[in-house]
Amino acid sequence: MTHDLIAQIAQLRRLAAASETSADNLLHKYGHGVRPSWVSAEVASHGSRADLYLRAAAGMNMEVAVASAAVIGPIAAAACHDVCLSSLYETINTTKEN
Repeated sequence: MTHDLIAQIAQLRRLAAASETSADNLLHKYGHGVRPSWVSAEVASHGSRADLYLRAAAGMNMEVAVASAAVIGPIAAAACHDVCLSSLYETINTTKEN
């Protein structure tokens, strides 16, 4: 399960990077000033999509950190998976309560 989540997280991060690159390419081509309205809509769409991918990846990353915390401890899991330690503790405690 953990390896599948790690692969999905990596894929989501690649998709977010691709969306950000597409937005950057549009901005590079059409500039930051006066430009066709569709360009602004596309840039916003790419930005929203990238944020969505990154939020999904962060949620999955927390799942992996919770699973790792049982093996290597919460402090090491938070550091290894780049999650906030207090958020990890909160997630672990919420999971225990349910």
